Amino acid sequence: EAVEAVEAVEAVEAVEAVEAVEAAEDGATRRAETRTAGAALDDEAMVLRLDDEDEDTPAAASGPTLADARAALAAGDAARGAQLFGTLAERGDADAQAYFGYLLYQGEGIARDRAAAVTWYRRAAEQGHRDAQYNLAVAYAFGEGVAKDDAEAVQWYRRAAEQGSAVAQYSLGVSYALGEGVARDPAAAATWYQRAAEQGYPAAQYNLGHMLHAGKGVERDEAAALRWFDEAARNGHAAAQYILGAMYRAGTNVARDLDEARRWFRLAAAQGHEQARAALAALSAGG
Repeated sequence: EAVEAVEAVEAVEAVEAVEAVEAAEDGATRRAETRTAGAALDDEAMVLRLDDEDEDTPAAASGPTLADARAALAAGDAARGAQLFGTLAERGDADAQAYFGYLLYQGEGIARDRAAAVTWYRRAAEQGHRDAQYNLAVAYAFGEGVAKDDAEAVQWYRRAAEQGSAVAQYSLGVSYALGEGVARDPAAAATWYQRAAEQGYPAAQYNLGHMLHAGKGVERDEAAALRWFDEAARNGHAAAQYILGAMYRAGTNVARDLDEARRWFRLAAAQGHEQARAALAALSAGG
């Protein structure tokens, strides 16, 4: 019983230790995650749209098409792909402008030039291109290719978020949670986290779980918090996996189940989560 009591205390402390969305270190970690995820999601989204382009448009007969540019990249000819995207971008095609900006940012097939990337993101963003709006926001948030400006970042996050971009919705939630570029507003943060969470964005699911657990910006609801932690964990979010493991170890809002605790700790530990590794080692030592 004494061991169980200690484990229960440890689990509660583990939850409380990571629940503060406003903590500076936690916020910095989440911002970095946003940038990494954004690049990957943006690339995928653009490629998917290019797959759907109608190649029988009038423009297709007079020069290169988006499909031609995509095919060059797929064939491994990044330089040719960048050239074609650049040509199409100059003609005013928003998809091409957004993707050309991405290639300039990455230095893929063309010399890296983040200031030029911002120029092309802006051209596409002003035409309403959702992914370009998100990438332009990221540029302002991190001061990459343009002077850092959190307020300007929020404006572009919002435009992309209102068009349904999950990563932009999540990023706007972070802005409200941390008070970056906008007045701190936990309720607004929770609203945007929920929109992203409902689209399956793991970091938003995790943050929403914390807000429901702590009653920040929303009414406290442990059952709903557990559901979102579970969703985030099943979507591969290491910190959520650790939280679930801690809950199962202590029987916090779930039936105590050490096998389930070990399963979630292992998953988190496999992603390099140090607290999960320590918790797993402690469970193993205790049998």
